[in-house]
Amino acid sequence: MILKRCHDMSGKKVKKVNLAEALGHGRNARLVIVGFDEFGECHAANKAIIALLDKGVLKTAEIAMTGNRAKEAVDYALTHPDGDFGVHLALTSKDRDYNMKLITPQNEAPGLYAPDGYAWGYGDDLWKHATAEEIKMECRAQIEKAYELGLDPTHLSWHDGLLNYRFLTVAQWEAGLRLYAELGQEYGLPMRYLRFQPELDGDPEHVRLRKMVEGYGVLLNDEWGEGWRVPPLADAKRPGTEFWVMRFKMIAPGNLMEIWSHPIDPSAPIEITMEESPFAQRIRDYEYYMNETEVRAAIEEGVVKVIRWKQVRELQRRLTNWSERRQRVKR
Repeated sequence: MILKRCHDMSGKKVKKVNLAEALGHGRNARLVIVGFDEFGECHAANKAIIALLDKGVLKTAEIAMTGNRAKEAVDYALTHPDGDFGVHLALTSKDRDYNMKLITPQNEAPGLYAPDGYAWGYGDDLWKHATAEEIKMECRAQIEKAYELGLDPTHLSWHDGLLNYRFLTVAQWEAGLRLYAELGQEYGLPMRYLRFQPELDGDPEHVRLRKMVEGYGVLLNDEWGEGWRVPPLADAKRPGTEFWVMRFKMIAPGNLMEIWSHPIDPSAPIEITMEESPFAQRIRDYEYYMNETEVRAAIEEGVVKVIRWKQVRELQRRLTNWSERRQRVKR
């Protein structure tokens, strides 16, 4: 990933840098981060993610501060400082029984709330009723809550409804990316960035928006993948080491890929309602990661370098002199 020449908040220019090289892996190294979403969503998600993090090879998770079990997730993070724990900006919930409560009071940002008094179910509804200022207010509140609870976030990511470009207009997508980048710049945090579908990669608008985000001086992943694409349970075939070596070789030299999934442990209270297909997939993710032989063996082949968001965060802050600005702000 190349950080474009740009101006940070202090007005200084950020030098062009190859991320892989800057982290000491050589400019053509292939980098990968593997993590888990929805930490804090419910007890079943927490139990699965904690078990997976405790296994040792994978150390990254995104905490949804609006989740019903967010405090449980943060408590784990505080006792495991070697892990990477990002803030998963969650402003929508498809499950109306989940009743996700936002942090910003309804009287301060009424557009964030559906008629039932809870978060909107989908991003298009959120952006139809809320202003960019209201959305940014809530995102900042979630980040601030993490700091207040003692967490030192390593990065930012976003939940489905906030920036799902499949359901937003270009104007909404641009407004969302802008506030997302502003927060990454303000807090000195690198950000998950979704690589567009192949048919959109060369679209001028999407190329423009990616450059716009890079112009804020935040560091981003270049490629992404959701889960390990574990076959259906009826399929006896299981992605083996050879599959993962081949997949890792597909990462462009010098690029950073982030792969994430949403595991749940069905033996624990789930506390939310979800459709059968995602539910089954999340169980498969958990079962696959718990037997991580293939993943570990593929990593040991040396095709990719597993890195941490924490490393990327420190590089971004060093490039932009962020620590000095944070001291001046005195958060």
